[in-house]
Amino acid sequence: MPEPVEPPTDSDGGKRTTTRRSRTPREPEVVASTARPVDTSKEEKKPIPPLSAGLVPLFERSRNFASQGAHAARAQDWQRLLRLIGAGILAAGVALLSALSGFVAWWRTALTPRVGTVTPSLDRASHQVQEGLYDFWEATKRVLQQLLPGDHPTPPPRVKNVMTGSGDGSGFLRSAVILVPLVILLSVAGAGWLLQGSGSSSATNPTGEYEGLVTQAQALIVQAGNVDEGSAQTLLLQANALLIQAEPLEAGTDHAGRVAALRLQAQQLLSQAAHVARPPAFLLATSSPTGDPAKLIHQGGVLFALERSVSSVYRVMPDPQSPIALQPPTAPLLSAQQRLGEGIIVGTPQFIVWVPAGGGRTHDGLLMLTVEGQLFDFDPASGLLSLLSFSPVVADLKGADGYGGNLYLLDQTNRQIWKYVPDAAGQYSAPPQPWLNQTGQGQISAPIDMVIDGFIYLLDAQGEVARFQGGERKPFTLEPITPPLAQPVALAKSPPESTDLFVADSQRVSRFDQTGRFVVEYRAPLGDDWGAIRDIAADVNGEILYVLSSKGIYMLDIRNTRRAPTP
Repeated sequence: MPEPVEPPTDSDGGKRTTTRRSRTPREPEVVASTARPVDTSKEEKKPIPPLSAGLVPLFERSRNFASQGAHAARAQDWQRLLRLIGAGILAAGVALLSALSGFVAWWRTALTPRVGTVTPSLDRASHQVQEGLYDFWEATKRVLQQLLPGDHPTPPPRVKNVMTGSGDGSGFLRSAVILVPLVILLSVAGAGWLLQGSGSSSATNPTGEYEGLVTQAQALIVQAGNVDEGSAQTLLLQANALLIQAEPLEAGTDHAGRVAALRLQAQQLLSQAAHVARPPAFLLATSSPTGDPAKLIHQGGVLFALERSVSSVYRVMPDPQSPIALQPPTAPLLSAQQRLGEGIIVGTPQFIVWVPAGGGRTHDGLLMLTVEGQLFDFDPASGLLSLLSFSPVVADLKGADGYGGNLYLLDQTNRQIWKYVPDAAGQYSAPPQPWLNQTGQGQISAPIDMVIDGFIYLLDAQGEVARFQGGERKPFTLEPITPPLAQPVALAKSPPESTDLFVADSQRVSRFDQTGRFVVEYRAPLGDDWGAIRDIAADVNGEILYVLSSKGIYMLDIRNTRRAPTP
């Protein structure tokens, strides 16, 4: 249990069991306690495994995909080779069978009755083929002699051979003995040439293969952004497998580091897909297109929302069957120009905050601060709405919260947290006390929201969350997520310190445990649109998350979405 947030001189206290704005029974500024404080700075903590540790099995699968792809490519090359060789062997076999297998026996027996008429014609045809080849060879020699430099003697004209023989087919057989092996040799050479031209094209053009693999991987990465998380993981693993194949080919290109950058992108997207939840969302209240919903409080099963476009505070009962409108004709709890009793006219509501009983404050209730410096108190138990004595401070207020009866206001310009302590009558008439000391002031830059659970957490515009105690910053860091928190808008946390911390940006809510370890990310269901998120609130058990957006208030059932701790 961490030490309280205030020095021992502070004596106020109170009980607190609330949601985001409700607080535990321990005032952050009180040190005195019967329990022995624990020095958390010396406490031995087990190292938190990096988020990418869970990705190792996934990328091992990806490497298997790459290996399988390489085997498949080699198998396709062998299939082409076998087809080409098979075609050559078939052609050669046909020629060989027709020329050699039983050719002579068939010639001597089957055609014996026609030898006298057929064999002379075959011999003449064979002789003419031989003479044609001789003529072709002589013409080729003459052309080569003309092309080559130097003087070449003119060869004497060739005397054509006269066919000899008895016309018994011996000339045809001699020609077949020469031509059949020649045909076989040419068939095998042609098959090898075709194989080299098709199967080895990637080897002769590695740049083309590299570009093809990278282009396919990029297409899969883009496609992964348009499908559900399960399908996205499959596509990203396939993209990584292609990039593994492209990696050794990159050395011969002008794209050094391209594959590494794409693999990192795929890994980050895979990490995101592995820890994204899209729980069912139920609409509880609607906001007009011109509305400006600003703040949301959840306490005791009731929601309170500040709608600045109509300068009103609404009370919302969570009922998905009957959503209300955060505008007229819905009756507000408090609105600008509303008259309360004699001479009390409500100003423009600026902040709402739940402050539990504690110190001089005797009841839990909703405090509403106006731009004019008025402080109104609503007691849900009695239904009374009253104006409290209040000593406003000139400040650029960005957040407000309550703890143990005290009211805390976040001042961005002065980099200060102003603490209001109730008097015995439950009024806040005394001037506020600066809660941050000089060291603490130097440890913040541009805070935009604040929550208290015993510690005080500040969210800045860069998405960093800092934890403070006793007016100074304490060690605490959120685990980096992908993509980073680019447009943070709100924090939510429920006491005690063991509960999770919720950080919202414009389109998602990221959940972290009390050590800062990333747990899960919540997004709108596919095909749905929450609108731009403005504020969030969580119930005390972390089972229901409420989202205030430009479209209204949504209730998310987040039970069973919290991932198990990494061993």
